Amino acid sequence: MLTIFLLHNLPYVNRSDVKSLKRRVEISGVDLQVVSEVSPISVKNVTSKIDVEREEITHHKNIQRRMEERAVTLRTACQENPPLKFPKHKPSIIVLEDYNVTACVVLKVGASTFTSLLVEILRDTELKKAKKSYLIITKYAPSPKRFQELLKSTKFQQILFVRDPLQRLLSAYNNRIKNQNAYNAQATRYGPDVLKTIRKLKLPNEDYFHPNKTLKIVPTFSEFIEYLTLKKPTFYDQHWKPITLVCSICQINYTHVIRMETFTEDLLTLMWMTGMDQKTHKTHLKRHANRSPVDTSQILVENYSKLKPEVLSKIIHIYKYDFILLGYDPSELLNQISPHVEIKWRD
Repeated sequence: MLTIFLLHNLPYVNRSDVKSLKRRVEISGVDLQVVSEVSPISVKNVTSKIDVEREEITHHKNIQRRMEERAVTLRTACQENPPLKFPKHKPSIIVLEDYNVTACVVLKVGASTFTSLLVEILRDTELKKAKKSYLIITKYAPSPKRFQELLKSTKFQQILFVRDPLQRLLSAYNNRIKNQNAYNAQATRYGPDVLKTIRKLKLPNEDYFHPNKTLKIVPTFSEFIEYLTLKKPTFYDQHWKPITLVCSICQINYTHVIRMETFTEDLLTLMWMTGMDQKTHKTHLKRHANRSPVDTSQILVENYSKLKPEVLSKIIHIYKYDFILLGYDPSELLNQISPHVEIKWRD
């Protein structure tokens, strides 16, 4: 709501300016209230504020349209490709009933930022105090009955978060396996198994860990990826399970797609279009969503070029539908990684 304060008996308040201002407000879509007999504010300053708000609305509408177009492209891709089997487990969906929003929360696709922001918006003091925003994924998950209702609903805006599969894999390795600054469950669970499977190490269990439960021996990225090629994707950890499996993307009618490459402006627009931005201060919103796009192509080349060609081919095939359905094309990157050996990624 934009409020204009006028003092009717002041001669320097131009009535024609006010009428013109009202017309501009109606066109811009900004909510306007005129309050009399209060301290005056210059029409020029109010006009400036309206221009800023109008630009902001136009920007958000453009971003909203872009997210909707991505969802249309996704549905088209689903129709053009063989149907994927619906996973036995329920997708990683949360429901925000007060905002008519469902979202598939994908780990390593801005999940920490998104859930931390939701803790603030939902005023969830329990999760905030525990500093465990990730538990939103289970706390706000729908019941099986509600989930089936949501599949048929046209009332809800259904949000999907996506990321380039190769970037997501590398990020998962760096954050959940390589990073040994503190204990994390993935390194503890998968680190020794990767070493046993790929390096054929046979050490007592305690020889794999420091007293603080961090790894003494850290698998390389190449070893981690080779390990994944030997396992079924349906049993992958949620940090690197293909998004097509995490979110059942061809069975749920997603209406908006948020990409990691445009994460900040997409997320801010989601908050705006659902009204969630009214539940938190704008500076707080931007602080949570402040992710600048980074060119990671060279980093990807450096890491994936260390893989054996056959391993690279297998991991690309495992994430094939993430590439095809989510609109990512690895061709250019594959040419840089393996210029002398052709890696086919689609049939």
